[in-house]
Amino acid sequence: MAAKMVSRKGSMSLDHRIQTQIEATGSLTVSEFMALALYDPTDGYYAKKIPIGRSGDYITAPEMTQVFGEIIALWFVDLWHQAGHSPLFHLVEMGPGRGTLMTDILRTFLSLKIPLPQVHLVEISPLLKELQKAALTPFSTSIFWHNDLTTLPQDQGFCMMVANEFWDALPIQQFTKMNEEWVERHVGKNDNQLIFLPEESTPIHEVCPDMPHLVTQISNHLKASQGAALFLDYGYDQPDAAGDTLQALSHHKPQSSLVNVGQADLTHHVDFYRLKKLFEDADLKVHGPMPQGEFLKELGLEIRTEQLCERANPDQRGTLRTAAVRLAHPSHMGTLFKAMCVVDNASLRPAGFNNNLTLLVS
Repeated sequence: MAAKMVSRKGSMSLDHRIQTQIEATGSLTVSEFMALALYDPTDGYYAKKIPIGRSGDYITAPEMTQVFGEIIALWFVDLWHQAGHSPLFHLVEMGPGRGTLMTDILRTFLSLKIPLPQVHLVEISPLLKELQKAALTPFSTSIFWHNDLTTLPQDQGFCMMVANEFWDALPIQQFTKMNEEWVERHVGKNDNQLIFLPEESTPIHEVCPDMPHLVTQISNHLKASQGAALFLDYGYDQPDAAGDTLQALSHHKPQSSLVNVGQADLTHHVDFYRLKKLFEDADLKVHGPMPQGEFLKELGLEIRTEQLCERANPDQRGTLRTAAVRLAHPSHMGTLFKAMCVVDNASLRPAGFNNNLTLLVS
């Protein structure tokens, strides 16, 4: 995630530091700006904030209901059996948040008497790493943290990889059409305020520059381990989609992307059309993308929710059912969010992807 260096002077805010840098060396690309706002090692969003949860800026699917992690665990178990249920296998999660999804996956493995695999978490936030360590302490298995994919092991057997709301946080380039030509959009300043350049409202096209490199790393790891990866994120799957999807959230409310830099979450819609093409070009079998709601319901979201409701109190039942609606209904996360799976072994038939395989929930 390349970005122009911004020197730190005293207690200067990240916003002020960026403005000072722009004055000295010129405007930043949108990608450079996002990299600083999110990943600056001192004042970036992921260096200073715990973003997830009711006290944070947004809530992810695993935080809404345990059912999300449980059925993903079952999905992995089904693939593990299809692959020959080797005693040597490992789990990889990219962007594991507070550790909630991995906690629910491991808990479900234990309930099914599946041996716990070695766990590898790809995480750069020191604050989130501490939360993950606390959440996963009860599990008797080896857990390793990685800043990127380059240090994942190559000798741990079958790989099961998951990334929920990971791709949407990667910096993007934005291109805008001026005089019938696409030019890259920048962030500049005017009257002590950050602004987009050009300021005119024109069509926007977005590209994630880190996507090809990450796809290559993921593909190489899956090929080495004959593994499978599941991605859940919000985005679009149409070719040549244009539009400005960059957005900022602070305390669960939208705000301008150019204010309170480093204090708000910056995300964008994922280009699943390009993501799928990149994995296909890497000779992996791709299933989906498909609407998250359809995927989760095929895996038993509603069945498992009602099972839990049978032994829950009225408040808990309301919470469980509300979460299921939020995850699956088209007017909430059901359509905007997509599910996509990539596998190295083309003979694997991932449940939920129109394969007429519905997992048994118990």
